[in-house]
Amino acid sequence: MSYPSLTDAGFHHCTLIYEQPPRNSDSFRHYVAKIVDGRPEPQWVFDAFLFLTHNVRGMNTEIGEITMDDFQAILEQYFAPGRNLDALDSAIEKITGELGALPPSKRKIIIVIPWLNPAVTNFGTLNGKPVSLATQRGRDTAVEWYVKQVKERFANRYKHLELWGFYWMRENISGTPSAVRAAADIIHRHDLKLLWIPYYLASGFDRWRDYGVDVAIMQSNYVFNCADTGGNARANRLTANAARCRKYGLGFEIELSSSYRLTPDQRHFFLRTLECGGAERLGYQQAPTAYYLGGALELYASPEVEMRRIYQSLCDYIAGRQIIEPRMDHWDIRRNGGALTAECILEQPIKSGNIDIFFNETGEAWHGVARLYADGRPVGWAARTNPNPDELEFQALTVPLDCGGRSATCLRLEISGGVPDISDIALEHNAEPVDHDRRFSEPLPEQLDGLETAITGGKSGLMRFIYGQHTEAVRIFTLETPERCDRIVISCANPADSAALLLAAEKEFCAASGCGALPEDTLVIPATVRGGKMIFDLPEAVVLQNFSLCLQFSGYTGTGAVELFRDGKRIAAAVSGRWHPGTLNNGGEYYDDGVVATTGVIPQNLNGMTGWSGGGVREFCIDLGSVKPAGTVMIGCFYSKLQKVALPERIEAAFSENGEDWSRRSSAKMPPENEKRNLLRLAPACVTADTPVRYIKLRVTAKAVRGALTLLKYICR
Repeated sequence: MSYPSLTDAGFHHCTLIYEQPPRNSDSFRHYVAKIVDGRPEPQWVFDAFLFLTHNVRGMNTEIGEITMDDFQAILEQYFAPGRNLDALDSAIEKITGELGALPPSKRKIIIVIPWLNPAVTNFGTLNGKPVSLATQRGRDTAVEWYVKQVKERFANRYKHLELWGFYWMRENISGTPSAVRAAADIIHRHDLKLLWIPYYLASGFDRWRDYGVDVAIMQSNYVFNCADTGGNARANRLTANAARCRKYGLGFEIELSSSYRLTPDQRHFFLRTLECGGAERLGYQQAPTAYYLGGALELYASPEVEMRRIYQSLCDYIAGRQIIEPRMDHWDIRRNGGALTAECILEQPIKSGNIDIFFNETGEAWHGVARLYADGRPVGWAARTNPNPDELEFQALTVPLDCGGRSATCLRLEISGGVPDISDIALEHNAEPVDHDRRFSEPLPEQLDGLETAITGGKSGLMRFIYGQHTEAVRIFTLETPERCDRIVISCANPADSAALLLAAEKEFCAASGCGALPEDTLVIPATVRGGKMIFDLPEAVVLQNFSLCLQFSGYTGTGAVELFRDGKRIAAAVSGRWHPGTLNNGGEYYDDGVVATTGVIPQNLNGMTGWSGGGVREFCIDLGSVKPAGTVMIGCFYSKLQKVALPERIEAAFSENGEDWSRRSSAKMPPENEKRNLLRLAPACVTADTPVRYIKLRVTAKAVRGALTLLKYICR
């Protein structure tokens, strides 16, 4: 496959126009033609304009309950005299007069369709009848009305604009494919097209044609999740996104921070995106392209040369010119068997940054370590514990560089352990070192991480679930006394995408990278998953007191009992552990859309849960720590159809003040499933305690749904 053709798409460069204070024609001059020193040059810029809004009358158009009045407000905004579409048409007319030439074609206009939220049962009245978006007929009626409204308002009004079609606002298609398909059919009957711009690997990105979409363009989300923002996306994300776009016939989105004044890193990452798009690199410069630029395009008038360079480089890119982002590092790479050494003499001294190593990993996943030296001193390290499944064979490893305030000009990388082919090594010298070992030095609060003991009475074997999307986490296990072992087995449910142990005799790892030196005896042991267990076979028996489980996962993954073996015999079990990194408390709802859930941190409340898969009955004993007055006790039950988390069938509870005399067991009132497909919901199952209570016995009957999880969290009030 390849990128879609410009002929099929009907445009090449489409800019996203979000809601802003009132625009006049001057607001669009630098979108229409390249502006230098306040005057247009004979270069037209964008040939398509996507008008969209995230917020109308205080309502989010992607997840909110949008009604007919909100749709009407969007129309009034776009078609207001002298604003938006009128202003754009006027700007083209003025620049045409200044240049004495027309643009090569009318500029294509694309109008947003907000999400047709099925929770809206009172959308409005059309043709004398109330419309509900809970039904397909209601959604069809709403779309038909909206499309006609846009066409009627647009007809014979603009000299330089042509209505291309509509944009589906929802960036994933997880539970709404039929709604998209039906909307596309209506749009096509009006001889118009449908555009969709999913985020990176959004649900449905590879099946966009099945939904009737005419053009799909995928975001890389590189600049929003790179080292500058604390994310884990590296430049290989551009390569992986381009590979998927070519395979599935999508265009490529160019992204820039919405800031009006960019940091050196933000400028660098944007220019790198433009550089990689060239024909000699990834080739998306010739593909249908969407541009998310926020307010940064206003840099065309900045008094700072570096800021104006961003706008000028963008115009050059659109004109088809090659963009080159200068770099200060050039590496001499040498192999010695399975090891690799790379050296670099810098053009100017540096004190900190990050070294990105980019692999072409076409075979089995590589597990090893990279050590970084600056002027002969150890300044950083990274262990390759897990590949990132989202980046295909285009893998990356980031080594932090921290010279302790001193300057360095000579860098040396030593990588061991059967290193795969390397496509590039690149220094990011502006960003702060990605030192997770320092950043995650504080473990989670004990009251959050210790709930398994409280809810199970110390029984082993029940799972501890965590949740994240494209997330890395480390769980540190500690033995009471050192033990010599050659195999470690950890029970698991919904295994992580990949898992590995990281261990050394004299170091406790709370992350897979850090600044300074790395012990020479460090081992990285990949997991073999078999029969609900992660099995780690050490190359030889070693003495351990601490070892770290490094996980790469999307969705829910659970770890349970830990067992240590030597010579085939179990020598220890039920090892204590704690999670890294830090936590994010986001209340009773957890975004659960298949990609963006926790922005890379583990939600606080999910560490305070227990759960299991496969249905069946479990019994728990909860110690509240002190006697509580009588009242309603709530047991938090999670559910989400998207991630196959089911409410229990039944919960029974008995109460005791002393742990010996128990009340008669009574059934909890189970919550209804008020389904929101994009949320993991926390709903309370309620039961009444008639007497003061310190201990609670629970008997939970889980639904025997194939592949489903039961997740519980204790709540009391």
